[in-house]
Amino acid sequence: MSAFYDRQAATAQRLLAQFGQPVTVSRVTGGTEDPLTGELTGQTPESYTPNGVLLNYSVKEAGDSRAAGNEIRTSDRKLLLAPFDVDPVVTDSVTVDGSEWTIIRIKTLRPAGQTLLHEIQVRK
Repeated sequence: MSAFYDRQAATAQRLLAQFGQPVTVSRVTGGTEDPLTGELTGQTPESYTPNGVLLNYSVKEAGDSRAAGNEIRTSDRKLLLAPFDVDPVVTDSVTVDGSEWTIIRIKTLRPAGQTLLHEIQVRK
């Protein structure tokens, strides 16, 4: 079964490379907090550049999400992102076409432990 998902992952990578664009995923790690001031120092910025495509949510997706108790605003977008060195987390930010977006929710398509795609709800 692994060979099947390897092919699926390769197909997703190829399609996102062909029809998507480079997306910068930024995160800050580490650092220590000064107990007196609460200021963080010594943080390390990291960035990754997988391929992705930024899409609008359909009316049905937005309605289904609201019915499930999750909110999709009209300005929110769906980012389909290829797997990269690490899994994205909600504290990361993404930059697409020079615009920075905040990550609201992440769904990862990972059958049999093979990451095929990240579907990310982003908001300005």
